[in-house]
Parts: sequence; structure tokens; C-alpha cells
Amino acid sequence: METGRQRRKTILSVNTDNIIHEITEAFLERSNVKVLRAFNGHEALEFLFAEHVDLVLTSVMLPKMSGFDLAKKCRNPEFFNQFCNNSPSLPIVALLSNRYIYEEAYDAGINECLLIPVPRAEFVEKVELWLSKQPPPV
Repeated sequence: METGRQRRKTILSVNTDNIIHEITEAFLERSNVKVLRAFNGHEALEFLFAEHVDLVLTSVMLPKMSGFDLAKKCRNPEFFNQFCNNSPSLPIVALLSNRYIYEEAYDAGINECLLIPVPRAEFVEKVELWLSKQPPPV
């Protein structure tokens, strides 16, 4: 690694809709981030086992494991100690279509909820804010 260069941040986008993944990448194209795509909670866990991830951006309505259950697993220290490249304080941002489930999202361990459709500027601002709160990997 070159001196003075920062590691590129990695976002795990978890959504069943490929268009949402594409929009996420388009919104963040100037942010110099790598976006990994998972289509359900189980795929997201596989990425978390294999990759260093700086932020999880998830839907809550997912097959096999909801975004709520994914967040709960990520917040469980016993479970999360199995992940070699991530920590239980990993920021999780949920994309919600219903503001009435915010409380359930926060109770599951989700840090931030964004009501979709989210304006591009707000989306980028929130993602960059959460990425800036992540300490560098050990």
C-alpha cells in the first residue's frame, strides 16, 4: 500500500432489487467507495465473513433473513466475534418505505433509517457521515 493513500471504503448494499443496487452505486460514484451487492440476509452474512465492510446499507424486507434479523445478528457480540474483518459497531443504515417501522429498526440495532425515495444529496450526506465514523481496520 502506498504511503499517504487511504484505503477505499466498502459498503455492503443488501436489497432484492438490482435497480436499488445500481442507484446506490450511481449516487456514490463520486465518493470513491466500493459497493458489494447482496440480495438477502444470508448473502450479506457471507460478505461480512469474507470482506472488511465499513457500512451496511440494507432493506428490511429481504428473503431468508430480514434486515431486522441481519442487524440483530450483527449486534450480537457472541455471533459477531466470528467475523474476522468487522466489529459489532459496524454502522447499519436501513432504507425504509414506511416510517412506522422506524422504532422496530432502531430496536434491531439499525443506526439510521432513510425513507425512500431519498434525495441524492441526503443519501450521500448520510452515507458519508456514517463512513467517517468508522475507525480504520486493525
